[in-house]
Amino acid sequence: MLREKDELDDGRVIVDMDVEGMPWTRPSIFQSAAGRFAREDIRELRKKRLDREASGLASPAQEMSKEDIKQFTRNSLVAALLIGAVYMAGLILFILFCIYVWFR
Repeated sequence: MLREKDELDDGRVIVDMDVEGMPWTRPSIFQSAAGRFAREDIRELRKKRLDREASGLASPAQEMSKEDIKQFTRNSLVAALLIGAVYMAGLILFILFCIYVWFR
């Protein structure tokens, strides 16, 4: 059974649900002095980037040569494989510990 909106909500506030300290009740970071400086820094960085793009220079990622991109990809892959190898070695050591020490 559907009720009319007028029956359910008459506009009165029974309990104020605003809690002090929640993100929507705190002032914005940009309203503080540090926030104003941060906003000015962001504006300067954006202006520099737009000036760089307007002068025809590409972004730093586009300025990389093919060899640099290959080296970057290779180094990323080696780092990921190294992290995976460390996790696998830890898992193997844990299983060996369980078999020969813990479950005996």
